[in-house]
Amino acid sequence: MLNNKGKKAIKKTTAILLLLFCAEATRAQSLPVEIMGGHKRAGIDVLWFRNFSSPKATTSPWLFFHRTRASSNYHGQTSFGVTNALSYNFKKGIGIVATVQLLQNGVAAKGGIQFVKVFGRASLFSWVVAGNNTDHFTSGDWFVLLRWTPIIKNNWNWFTQLELLSSIDIESNKNFVQRLRLGLSRNRWQFGLALDQTQTGSNKLSTTGNNGLFLRKEF
Repeated sequence: MLNNKGKKAIKKTTAILLLLFCAEATRAQSLPVEIMGGHKRAGIDVLWFRNFSSPKATTSPWLFFHRTRASSNYHGQTSFGVTNALSYNFKKGIGIVATVQLLQNGVAAKGGIQFVKVFGRASLFSWVVAGNNTDHFTSGDWFVLLRWTPIIKNNWNWFTQLELLSSIDIESNKNFVQRLRLGLSRNRWQFGLALDQTQTGSNKLSTTGNNGLFLRKEF
């Protein structure tokens, strides 16, 4: 369990990251918003990451990551989560990162190593972090976000995105998430098929899925 000093530190870190989010969001060149309608749930997802502005260099080593997800099933049961992460990245793409997650059941703060690589029409974003989860157990996460948008023709592109999350704590509680987006992109709009899978549990994992369509716009 966290003591009072630990809780205050998390609240302070959360406030700082939220302020950074507000400052960087107003300067972001694009703000991607996804709406997903599945056979079990419908939701909205805002995910972006960008380097801070730097007057002395083309790209600052400081990078900010933000994600907000909210969804509801068709019986009115809702869920939400907000993830903010601040990282310092070295020339080869490896960096150190601190993350704070605001979830329905509490706050989780973690730190670790991050890797970011942007290619011509592809990007790889990943981190391995450890800290306390919302149950106040020490846990470790491995997060991967892979995006690829090859050209078709006449301003049309493929849009493919694969997201993986693996989490396990010292009580052997596990959470594995896979999200796949496969579709088309044109003029800041993306749309296509959405496949979400989650496995949770300790000794025996239970699997849930939500498959449907997605519509994404970069504002």
